Amino acid sequence: YNRNNIGYATQLGEEDVWRVIQDVQQTCHIDANRLYLTGHSMGGGGTLHLGLLHTDRFAAIAAVSTWSDLSHAENALNLPVKLCHGAADPLFSVELPRAFFKRLRELGYRVEYEEYQGVGHNAGDQAYREGCIFSWFSQFVRDPYPRRVLHTTANPTRY
Repeated sequence: YNRNNIGYATQLGEEDVWRVIQDVQQTCHIDANRLYLTGHSMGGGGTLHLGLLHTDRFAAIAAVSTWSDLSHAENALNLPVKLCHGAADPLFSVELPRAFFKRLRELGYRVEYEEYQGVGHNAGDQAYREGCIFSWFSQFVRDPYPRRVLHTTANPTRY
């Protein structure tokens, strides 16, 4: 929980994420074309929120044990997305990431979905421990000059 659970979809929450990324980039001198974003639960929601509204910043994103509405799915044209979810998650129905996966597949986008049978809201244990997210990330490099871009937002004055 950032700043007493103010949420990721607030200006303050987003600024915190951008500050951390900027600090890591300056401190570790990382390749800007190999910047990845991942998160679990609320962090997974933040991953989808920020990743789909700032597709030009990341090489790929991975969201674990979370959900997102489909309103920004089209923005993932140039952004590979991985979703991981526990089939027995009591907080977020498994139907939510399934629908998101289905929508991205219908659009012909690069998306992968892993569902863990018998696992509840702690799907991050499998997703991160087995390293599948990080090995999946390693195959992607951001194209800083894509031929085509799509961007939708409910808040055009902010995004």
